[in-house]
Amino acid sequence: MYLAPVVKFSFSDETGMWVRVSDYVHPDSAMPTITLLPMIHIGEKEFFREMRHEMWRHDTAYLEGSYMPARKLFHVFHRVFGKFSDLNLQSGKLPLWKKWKRESKAQGKTGLTEVIRKSGCDCGNCGYDELRTVRADLHRWHALKAFKAIPLWAKLTFPLLILAAIIAAPFINFRDHELDDDCEGCENCDDNNGFLENLMAPFWKFAIDDRDLFLRMVLAEEILRPRSSGKSLCVKYGEKHMSALAETLLQDFGYELTNQRDVLAVKKRKDMDVSDINTGYGFAGERYWEERDARDTKTKEVVTELTETMEKNVIALKVGTIGDATPISLCVQTDLSGFVDSITPADAA
Repeated sequence: MYLAPVVKFSFSDETGMWVRVSDYVHPDSAMPTITLLPMIHIGEKEFFREMRHEMWRHDTAYLEGSYMPARKLFHVFHRVFGKFSDLNLQSGKLPLWKKWKRESKAQGKTGLTEVIRKSGCDCGNCGYDELRTVRADLHRWHALKAFKAIPLWAKLTFPLLILAAIIAAPFINFRDHELDDDCEGCENCDDNNGFLENLMAPFWKFAIDDRDLFLRMVLAEEILRPRSSGKSLCVKYGEKHMSALAETLLQDFGYELTNQRDVLAVKKRKDMDVSDINTGYGFAGERYWEERDARDTKTKEVVTELTETMEKNVIALKVGTIGDATPISLCVQTDLSGFVDSITPADAA
């Protein structure tokens, strides 16, 4: 079912702050499906668990993680903010007094950072799953080029702004904050462009506009790669970046928005009872195991008949899924060590 283009990825109500997981499908089935996962840096533990499970339902995940000078100060700000709002951090608690690994100036020059993540149960018998993750954000080599456009006065005041935010954080309850895409570019926002807004403008351009452009370029390239054909991709990024990304999918590539579901990111109160509310928690985990069981069942159905011939090193297989009226017969020739030497049709063996 096709839905009209909707660019709203977050909103607030009496329950708290919500984000909308959005699925995009292309009319050409060879094109990858794409899911946008709007994120916030501070939220409920159940929210981050749900988004992590949703990410693992896909073949590839594109993640944020821009290089940022004074990132320890940013982390301190988030920790103080989260502590006094009784919320969790998306990044978790990183050690403050240990030296963090620093990116080289050439980081990102030769390509984006990719990692193959593996997930499995503790028993070791249930197999494991793999997820390709791509850091689709400004590495240090990209960020240093963007920093050149920031005025010197702004660079000098930046650490002071972060320190001021850390001092003010204990007096701010993030649960009272509101998320609403509709306020971007409204008349009220335009009328409130005062000293603080002008002071933050260079940093806002770097944090939002420059990273928006970079992300759109990365995703456009990835969509057109042959290895992405028919795959399931997701973008796990800040909710402020989702509208620009949706515009690229809808207008530049002809994707269609097929589904949106709401997930509660932050409750109005920590002790609020949400048992009667569909928070969106648990959906992705259930679907993940259903899809994984379906894949395992399909794998088991592939070999429908297995018989050993009189020769010890020849095995006859009939390969096909259950319900297939014409399974293919294969003759697998192996040596005694178990290595496959050749696979030929049975009639040619």
